[in-house]
Amino acid sequence: MPFDLFGKGLYRYTFRMKCEEASDVSLMDGATRIFLNTRGTNPEGVSRELIEMLRYFEETTDERAQASGSETIRWMHEKIRSIKSSEEVGIKFMNAWEEKILERQEAREEGRQEGQDEEREHGIRKMIELC
Repeated sequence: MPFDLFGKGLYRYTFRMKCEEASDVSLMDGATRIFLNTRGTNPEGVSRELIEMLRYFEETTDERAQASGSETIRWMHEKIRSIKSSEEVGIKFMNAWEEKILERQEAREEGRQEGQDEEREHGIRKMIELC
């Protein structure tokens, strides 16, 4: 998240399933929800590399990647740069974007048509009731 959802300044918030009525009862299903905060201020309990990664997500630049001191972040940054500079990827992205726009337009038109059909049916029912 690019903001602190819970306002505690943590970089990581971890939740596990517990029963509200009986706090000693949990599902034990292994499910865990983790919220990462790119604007954390309290480094306690998280690795330096995680903090650097979250900062990199906020500012995805060559300078930030190099300053991180993390080989993983540098490697990821190079992959991102490679993908962004790929013409083939750019074309696929634009095609996907155009398809999404067309799908939205078709859905809107379908919704309008359904609304008109319902309005027409409602009008016919009213006329029948009046007769």
